[in-house]
Amino acid sequence: EEKELIIIKQYLPPELGEAEITDLVKEIIKENNSTSPADFGKVMKLAIAKVAGQADGSKVSQIVKELLEQNQ
Repeated sequence: EEKELIIIKQYLPPELGEAEITDLVKEIIKENNSTSPADFGKVMKLAIAKVAGQADGSKVSQIVKELLEQNQ
C-alpha cells in the first residue's frame, strides 16, 4: 500500500501549505467585501474552487472561519 501511495502522489497536484491557503482566503475575502461569519458559505465556495484539490476542505474551512471571525 505504501508503494501504491507513492505512485498515486506523483499524479496529484502539490498540496498548498497553510500560509498559501491563508493568503488565498484573505484575497477572496477582500475581493468580495466579506466582513462577517455570515459570508462563510460564499467564501468557502470560492476558496474550494480556487484550491481545486490542492488542499483538504476541512483545513480551508477552518482558515475561512478564523479569518471571518477576525474581521468582525
